[in-house]
Amino acid sequence: MAYELKYTFSFRDRHTVTPATWRVDILDGEQAAGSVYTLIPSGDPLITERIETDDEKANFIIGRQITFAYEYTGAPGEPLPEEFFESSERRWRVEVYRNSVLDGVYYIKPDFCTRTWKHVPYTITLKAVDGFAYAKAVNFDMYDADQKLLYDQVSLYEAIMTRALYQIVDPGTKINVLCSLIPSNVEAGKRLLNGVFVHTDILYDFVTGPVSVHDVITAFCKAFYARCFIAGGQVWFVRMQDLTSDTFTVERYDDESTVADVAAPEMLASGGSTVGAFDVLPIDDDPELPMVPALKKATFEVQYQGINQLLNFTWETFDGSSFDQWHRSLGTPALSRVGDGTIESPYRALIPFSTNSLHNISQGFYPDTQDMRIKPGEIIDLQLKYQFSNTKSFAFLINLDSDDPDYGGFTMGSGGEWVPDGPGVEDTSRQTLSRSGRKRDGNFKVKSLPVPPPRPLGSPAGPPPTSFKLSLFFYTPFELSETVDGPFVDSITLWPPKLGIINLASKGRRLITINGAKFSRERTDPQSFQFIDTGDDGASNTLFTGAAMEPVASWESSKPGIAADDIERHMARAHIDQYARSLQSWEGSLYSNSLEYYSVIEFDALPGKRFLQLRDTYNNLTCTHEVSLIEIMPEGGAQVEIREFDIEEEGDE
Repeated sequence: MAYELKYTFSFRDRHTVTPATWRVDILDGEQAAGSVYTLIPSGDPLITERIETDDEKANFIIGRQITFAYEYTGAPGEPLPEEFFESSERRWRVEVYRNSVLDGVYYIKPDFCTRTWKHVPYTITLKAVDGFAYAKAVNFDMYDADQKLLYDQVSLYEAIMTRALYQIVDPGTKINVLCSLIPSNVEAGKRLLNGVFVHTDILYDFVTGPVSVHDVITAFCKAFYARCFIAGGQVWFVRMQDLTSDTFTVERYDDESTVADVAAPEMLASGGSTVGAFDVLPIDDDPELPMVPALKKATFEVQYQGINQLLNFTWETFDGSSFDQWHRSLGTPALSRVGDGTIESPYRALIPFSTNSLHNISQGFYPDTQDMRIKPGEIIDLQLKYQFSNTKSFAFLINLDSDDPDYGGFTMGSGGEWVPDGPGVEDTSRQTLSRSGRKRDGNFKVKSLPVPPPRPLGSPAGPPPTSFKLSLFFYTPFELSETVDGPFVDSITLWPPKLGIINLASKGRRLITINGAKFSRERTDPQSFQFIDTGDDGASNTLFTGAAMEPVASWESSKPGIAADDIERHMARAHIDQYARSLQSWEGSLYSNSLEYYSVIEFDALPGKRFLQLRDTYNNLTCTHEVSLIEIMPEGGAQVEIREFDIEEEGDE
């Protein structure tokens, strides 16, 4: 059912110049509300706090929670604490309004709530979190309207908003984007979120399924060195490199096609000693101003992912015995399909047990490989998920066949190495996946070594072929298990498989950024990232643009003096730019009822410095903020050296 207003209370804050009226509405999502009951606020009626923050600028997703309290007197219609304490997490929706304008939407977390131990009247304290608190528990929406897997390029707006954030915040919530970067080959008239595209493969794992909303937003924030949060009832995506401008204009998206440039002067707040003359007033006699060390060196790593080359890999098209775009070898029993093609029960291929397979290892099925080619230097990205039913093992084979009989091909070994083909090689090189005890479910992932060049057989008459024919063969199971799993068909069940081709001759890329100034602090643990400009349209790490879905060429800045570059180099450089030298921080209390989290602050007592908010605990009644701030630095202000290396093996140092 829809949420219905059930309880409310309001209060006026104590700002001496521009007092505001705050209203807290509590809506029930499970039971009809009836009449609305007005609660008696208690003590500090509303505290608003930024959560999941730390002392680093590179804290990409920042949620918000509120703490509010009311007096329970036992009056008729007044809610007992159990009504909130014993509910589900999404039953109670809390809407906070400032001067009748929505400021935030939250959901009561029962396990965070408390009450005092005494007879009535007593205080009930409730905590509620915004939608970002659920980002790790909710998955990216990988499916279309008829519950089929959406495996294709989608716009950044669809990826970030429609299929990610709209799973945890109200659909239709506006997003404000502050980002000066745009692809040099973007389609005319397009913006960042509707002119740049990503393949959904990068947001999906063929073994574990879609990634979480948190992982989706983190991936995009990392790419742009940006922060994402909710403020003023809207989503904000703010690139930190763009916070030193004299004026601010954001792209405001009402939806994917409705975008406007909106001036946002409130993003720059002034700090001084006179209430009303400045936006914020320091109210501590001696705020702490500790220094934050500069950064000398940081390392970043990306693992490439190939886009699936298999056709009908979702097993959707099936004629009752075979799958479209797949072929059964001679003598192979008819295949079956299980599942109903929904999110909960996707189609799976059922490969039956065959007593003949023990002697005829070529029984099985394979994809139509007529147009599936792979070149020397490229890498195979394979992912499988399967289930045993009264069977003991599952086998497959990957072959590289040469079109020229004067040159030999290869088969893939168990560790992704390439073994020269020849008599008996199929027996030794097929990959056999055996079950462990009673465990029925299994999975397999491998990225091969780069494909070697064709092998000359004797004295070839001509030059070697430039590519191989790539084939994949799934064998029918030929061993029954000692354990009887149940009244199932003796078989292997295969979920949608992935066979991608990485055209980049390595499994990943490492970037090391070095500050040209003499400092010592290093980030020793490599930071992972997802998106990289390689020009490869077969890698799902690629960002695409234009009507033809071409890989992004480079990223230009609308700011003078910032050279066009690949997105990963902009990202890596930002980490050093923002810690180019030792930074000033500021910890103390501020007085304001208009300060928003997207605002940067300039204090009259600290000329030439601008501060980013890291943490903020706001007492809405007294208009006081307990904050932690850090100095923000200009883009391009550091001398940065970037060294790039291929990662030949996963985990390669």
